[in-house]
Amino acid sequence: MRAGQYKCRHCGRICVEKRKGQKYCGEKACQGSRKREWNRSKYASDPDYRANQRESTEAWLVSQGGAAQYHRAYRRRRREAEESAIQAKTEEGPQGGAERSPSEASRFETSIAPSLFAGSQAVLDASANRDARSVEKVIKPGRYKIYPAGAKRGANRDAIVVELRVITG
Repeated sequence: MRAGQYKCRHCGRICVEKRKGQKYCGEKACQGSRKREWNRSKYASDPDYRANQRESTEAWLVSQGGAAQYHRAYRRRRREAEESAIQAKTEEGPQGGAERSPSEASRFETSIAPSLFAGSQAVLDASANRDARSVEKVIKPGRYKIYPAGAKRGANRDAIVVELRVITG
């Protein structure tokens, strides 16, 4: 490397120095890496910074209603987002809507099973002793995609779209 050039510690590209001693380029990911490294070293070397971070985290947690309340709300938001994604995907139909990238598709596919079958084992265990109407509290009505169990992730595979409804009476 020539004088005034450096190799970015994050992405490894050769860049021209804008400031003396520069070690990271201006890309967003590289700047994030630089910030994380600074925080890590500051946290390790400065007891006042460490105490301030701890107090700040505790104050934030209190403002959220405690750890249990925060995690309960987090899980609810995730569940609602998954359900709305499923609903949006099934409303688009097989021809409509934009194609998903492979990473989005795998996230979508893996997120269906937990929301569809969440708590179903408990229902199966208790079904002999309980009224069948308790099932409607666990499995939510709606449209779901079901994929073959043996198919590899990312492989071209057919899905079955099913609609679950609660029948009462």
